[in-house]
Amino acid sequence: MGRAWGRHRTLAKGLALAAVVAVGVTGCSSEGGDRPEDRATAEDAPAGPATPGVFSVVDLAPAQVHRLSVESKGAQVALVRTAAATWLAEPGTPEVVSGLLAERESEVLPLQAYRRLETDSDRPDFGLVDPELVVRVQDAAGVEQTVSVGVATFSGAGYYARRQGDPHVYLLVRRSVDDLRSLAAGERVNSPRTQLETEILSESPDADPEEVTNPWLAQVLEEESR
Repeated sequence: MGRAWGRHRTLAKGLALAAVVAVGVTGCSSEGGDRPEDRATAEDAPAGPATPGVFSVVDLAPAQVHRLSVESKGAQVALVRTAAATWLAEPGTPEVVSGLLAERESEVLPLQAYRRLETDSDRPDFGLVDPELVVRVQDAAGVEQTVSVGVATFSGAGYYARRQGDPHVYLLVRRSVDDLRSLAAGERVNSPRTQLETEILSESPDADPEEVTNPWLAQVLEEESR
């Protein structure tokens, strides 16, 4: 009974966060919505109903990928996946990056988002004009998909991203962005949890992520279980 109640509270809080993110982004995307006072009002507003979902940014499993590269402020790492299902670093890419991707390939690919927005991706709020990361994923047929990753959302729940040729803005979870940062840096990157993530984990440490339908919340719980 206590475990079930904990899961219920955790899910409710996760859904509330998703609503807060949606309300906050809507505020940022309207005229004058990037003012600090507007953001604070949006974040503090009561949460309305939210519909959790998962949106594909790059809908390719590791076995479908031929080449993956990550560029960060001019520096680039690139790897090729062989027929033996191993990752080989291209010249100029440290060998340690191959190991990092091998460990996390199922977390990096397919690249998924927990929210998709219909808004102007060139707004400075999103950091996508001069992105932190540029990810290029090429399949066996040579078709390449390019994804830019911008700044964190004001609530800290995720990061803005866009795929070349796609009019939407996506929100990626922090863990996904940390995995990409790890490849670019050549070492494991673990950015601090947000205050809300910490509160969720402390209130319901026994919640089962497989039974949670909110993708952002499931990511928080899965990370704790590793």
